[in-house]
Amino acid sequence: MKSTKLLIGVALIGLLLTYSGCGKDSGPSQSEQDKQVVKLKKTWKCTGATVDNAAPSGLPAGYSYTSLVLTIDGTAGKTTLPYTATGRPSNGGSVTSPWPASGNFELGSTDFATVITRDDGLPINYSVTETTLVLNFSYQGTGFPGSRVDNVKGAWVFTFAAQ
Repeated sequence: MKSTKLLIGVALIGLLLTYSGCGKDSGPSQSEQDKQVVKLKKTWKCTGATVDNAAPSGLPAGYSYTSLVLTIDGTAGKTTLPYTATGRPSNGGSVTSPWPASGNFELGSTDFATVITRDDGLPINYSVTETTLVLNFSYQGTGFPGSRVDNVKGAWVFTFAAQ
């Protein structure tokens, strides 16, 4: 009887030791690029915009870039991030914005934590946290679609808040 109790006690201690070392399997670790995709993949509302360190000019009456919403999508394991830009300024159908209505961003292989490239070839420097996205780029094009060059060319800084 004494040996049976001892045997049961040893078995229980063995079971406790076996299961106490088991943790939840976290699976494969997330790559650094995938971590950036997770941070960027959100709906972002513009909280401010400047061009050449000043407020953008030539905008329709009553418009500010704070109406701009940038929605970035993405999938782990992929470096292409589709986006849409809504709330862009318009003036009689002529959009005065350096933002196309939609497109793709591409994460680079070496500078993916600070630079994304828009599908029109425009490199965009960025910094991102869980709640804030800041985009910096120098735009020299005519805008989307076909707006006046003098309204959109220059060094742009867009600040966004996560929605």
